[in-house]
Amino acid sequence: MKYARIINNYTIVEPTADDLLEDGAPKQPELWKELVEIPKPVEDVIHKYKATYHLMSEKFKGDYKIFMAWEGILVEPVGRVVKLNGSELLFPQINETVNGCITCNYNRLPNSRKLQDGWLLVEETEKPTDNKIYRETGVLIEDADFGTKIKIQYVEVSPIPEPAFDISKLLLGRAFRGIGQEEAFEAYIASSPTLKRDWERAITLKSDDPLVLSACDMFKQMLGMSQEQIETMLKSCRA
Repeated sequence: MKYARIINNYTIVEPTADDLLEDGAPKQPELWKELVEIPKPVEDVIHKYKATYHLMSEKFKGDYKIFMAWEGILVEPVGRVVKLNGSELLFPQINETVNGCITCNYNRLPNSRKLQDGWLLVEETEKPTDNKIYRETGVLIEDADFGTKIKIQYVEVSPIPEPAFDISKLLLGRAFRGIGQEEAFEAYIASSPTLKRDWERAITLKSDDPLVLSACDMFKQMLGMSQEQIETMLKSCRA
């Protein structure tokens, strides 16, 4: 039999050896009450338990004892939760169908509830900072606390080429004038009968026209212009 003195609902003081007789009974029974303990529930990473103590009369017989109980504490998991479709990440929606029923404002529910519905916590990884385009994918990994998590991986995405657009001959000439190369551009056009004929017959030019591309390549090399500068110049010449 164990004895204790209750301080508050969360704290008790147990007797020392000096407080007890040889048979284990307290020397001053009026200071100590029998302590009735119960096993602690099994904990996991979300569900924790804290002991509480209550001075109660067993079966209302007037013989007060200290009864232990366990107060549940919910440790809310922090972070994003997702599901996987292959390697594609699926995120909780405002309205989700769970067990055949639609739950409104589902995305606002705590993660502990979502984990019960089969969602998995995300293990974040650092996103590349090289100015390339990436999309998030995920892969299942084992986790000591949650069993399974989804680790984020970043997969490079090739940029979608911009469709060719119409270029104004007038604006293109002005653009070359703006970089001090109008005469060089005119000389380039006049250097080939085919180029000259195409230039004179055209009303507008496509941004991917060989005449435009070859001229841009020539000036890019001659002037040390970057591809981004060339693309910006061409966009300013939209018809």
